[in-house]
Amino acid sequence: MRLIIGVDIDNVLNNLTEAVLSVYNSDSGDNLSLSDITAYHIENFVKPAYKENFWHYFLDKRVWKRISIIDGCREVIAKLYNEGHTILFITTTEAENLPKKKNWLQRNFPFLEIRKCLYSCPRKQYMRCDILIDDCLKNLVGDKEYYSVCLTYPWNTTELEESVPMFTRAKDWNEIYNKVKMIETLLKEDENE
Repeated sequence: MRLIIGVDIDNVLNNLTEAVLSVYNSDSGDNLSLSDITAYHIENFVKPAYKENFWHYFLDKRVWKRISIIDGCREVIAKLYNEGHTILFITTTEAENLPKKKNWLQRNFPFLEIRKCLYSCPRKQYMRCDILIDDCLKNLVGDKEYYSVCLTYPWNTTELEESVPMFTRAKDWNEIYNKVKMIETLLKEDENE
């Protein structure tokens, strides 16, 4: 079975929050770490003087120089692609960052035609895929047609009701691969009924 697998970019393929915090801490003298960010919007945890214009950090060249790839994601994406699955990179981002993300993806995933698989979407529930891998809970719950795999971070550990359909968590890319294979098996069973 060939699946359409949507993959978020920031904090799923790269270390964006860590890079942003590094530059912000340098500028502000603050000492925030990933474990301090217990809700999705970083600006709610920074010093008041930085809150209003915090979004500028997401465009800052210093941040983009500190971006690195998350362990295991390249290998798992390549494996899923080689198994015949369609990989879509789906991001919600400032328009100015799309070229940066495209170039970064092309460097790190040269086996994919990034121009054909990179999408910017303000509400990921609009996308047609079988599975979405993301770190933002609002993209993984609600009115959606896809299975959700949440890469766990301090900002998304809120307990979700067990009644949320088609939702699972993973702590790393090896676990993400195992969850994708589990979902693939479920979809095959549904297809055979």
